[in-house]
Amino acid sequence: MVVYVCYQSTFDLEAAIKHYRRVKFIVEKYRMHKIIVVGDFNLHDIVWTADYDDDNGYLPHTLTNATGNGSLSNYQTDALYFLDKMLSLSLSQLSDFRNTSSNVLDLVFVKNSNEFRLSKDNFTIIEQNQQDPSHVPYEIMVDYYANSSVKTEDVTVYQYARGHYDRMECQLNAINFQHEFNIRDVDAAYEFFVQTIKSLIEQNVPKKTVRKYSNKPKWWSPELQRLKNRRDKLFKRKARNESTTLEYEEAHKLFSEESDRRYNEYIRQTQENIKSNQAEFWKFAKMNGGIEKYPDTLKFGDKIGNTTEEVVDLFADYFESIYVPDEENWDFDDIYVPISSTEEINVSLFDIEAAIHTLEWKSGAGPDEIKPSVLKMCASSVAWPIWLLYQKSFNIGEIAATSKISRIVPVYKRKGDKADVKNYRVVAIQTIVLKIHDIAVKKKISEIIQPQLKSAQHGFRNKRSVVTNLLGLSIMAHNAFERSCQLDLCHGDYKTAFDKVIIRLLIVKFARFGIGKKTASIFKSRLYESTSGVPAGSSLGPQMFTVFIDDVVDVLEFVCPLLFADDINIYRSESSFIKADYTMGDHVIERVEEMNDLGFLVNSRRRDGMDSITGVELDRTHCENDSRPLDQNHNELETTNDTTNIQATRKMDEWWGQTRSEWQWIVQNGKQKRGPKFSSEYQRDD
Repeated sequence: MVVYVCYQSTFDLEAAIKHYRRVKFIVEKYRMHKIIVVGDFNLHDIVWTADYDDDNGYLPHTLTNATGNGSLSNYQTDALYFLDKMLSLSLSQLSDFRNTSSNVLDLVFVKNSNEFRLSKDNFTIIEQNQQDPSHVPYEIMVDYYANSSVKTEDVTVYQYARGHYDRMECQLNAINFQHEFNIRDVDAAYEFFVQTIKSLIEQNVPKKTVRKYSNKPKWWSPELQRLKNRRDKLFKRKARNESTTLEYEEAHKLFSEESDRRYNEYIRQTQENIKSNQAEFWKFAKMNGGIEKYPDTLKFGDKIGNTTEEVVDLFADYFESIYVPDEENWDFDDIYVPISSTEEINVSLFDIEAAIHTLEWKSGAGPDEIKPSVLKMCASSVAWPIWLLYQKSFNIGEIAATSKISRIVPVYKRKGDKADVKNYRVVAIQTIVLKIHDIAVKKKISEIIQPQLKSAQHGFRNKRSVVTNLLGLSIMAHNAFERSCQLDLCHGDYKTAFDKVIIRLLIVKFARFGIGKKTASIFKSRLYESTSGVPAGSSLGPQMFTVFIDDVVDVLEFVCPLLFADDINIYRSESSFIKADYTMGDHVIERVEEMNDLGFLVNSRRRDGMDSITGVELDRTHCENDSRPLDQNHNELETTNDTTNIQATRKMDEWWGQTRSEWQWIVQNGKQKRGPKFSSEYQRDD
């Protein structure tokens, strides 16, 4: 281990650069050593924020305006220059302990930050009244053991938070993308753009080598590994004699105490830094939630997979089997037949830039290995080539094949056998360029699709939600109860609905919705090579599905439907109670005689003017004046639970009456522009 101590009474750039050169010499000479650089650098008015590329490190920047004209002072420029040079040595700065003046004067630079822990010194040997208020005492804990058996690996990562994005934007602006794309086809143009961005990232984003422990918790250390190894060895020999057993118990105690101490220290540091380093907290939360692992053996039908290649093939076979075949041969020009005027979408350069700004900062890279944060930092410069790529694809009606490649992650549905691939769903991670295109197109295509969707659909729509869907259903149910009518209700869910969207029929419905031919053509190119299915992971998938399923409402006669994406509620109100058989195709739907609802049982028996609750027939007018429950012979019951249920029913009845009156007033006065589609006196057009 090498420890370098620095002190500056006042910051001087020339002296600071001398320290930098000595530290650089140490880093290059002692590559396999632990290195700590500590001292009072006297850097005031520097703000340190969490480095999202380093779990323990902080990055410097300044929020002050010493010159008053919007530029940095000479001191600030020199300080940031020195700190940038220090961090370029693959060192991490761990201290964020502010003094009474809110400055961090004492800095701690280390190599391999995951081997160090920095915390305030709660057990200092200096009395608090004797401490310098400008310097916060702290302690450094180091994971160190001479002959470590812990398996480690050195990983090189990009430090995106320290990238030179101003220089990268200048380099992007110097490239004539329009010329480069014009001399290439759409696939070659996309590949040129991706390789250009990767090359600029390599030039402008510094790298850092970090050492990671394999399959060990955050608080693990070589010392803890040594204690574990000793405990495990004694465990194998403890049955030989009593002394060995006592040694094992002592080794087990030492290991447990050290493990608990390190764990508690990690918890304390996570709590203290929860504001400045929220990412560390969420990593801890996910770690405690458990890590989802695939079983060693997976199956699909009669096939069994043990190796990685076999398991990948099983998932590929299953996901392919979900799609439905389309035996009809078709051509795009033959099936695209609009019934009225059509409208092409117009995605502008500003739409592309707005889509870039909606990307998540901390999202990972897709198959193209480009992180969203890089494009967000260069949004004003990178929007132009991305827009040119979109226009090139739109004009020829074809998307680059490599841009449609996604990284597929099977996720367990948490139901059924975990070893069966049928119980997994697809999570697809897109390429960043196609993701930006989808976001921009979604906004434009929604302006055409949304106004034409049936009022029954509440999924993937503005100002519609599960709440509005259930509210419409609840009002209809209460309306039927109030009129002493029978209400028949069917809840349905389309199995793997998004994967069974027939592409041929989807193109037909695009034309009926008035979507322009070029737009429909680019949508077709966006879809898979299979005969069905909307693209997984794309923001356009829900829009395509709502178009496809919208006309299901037209084929439902004598019933009222409510839709939420692929979930459907079909209900019908009858003025008299009947026991009708409902069919779905040739299948007769079984009638449920009794069900548990809102704490009491409801069945289908009924007599004029009477309700049937828990097998007890109640006169409605009697209940309104007397809350005492009656049995089947109209005698009083002594059960308190039944009384509670009846009282709850009365309160709910009063509440729903008030709610329905409010909704009726809103509809009649025209103040609710969108909402559930009501029947009878609540029927209206959207």
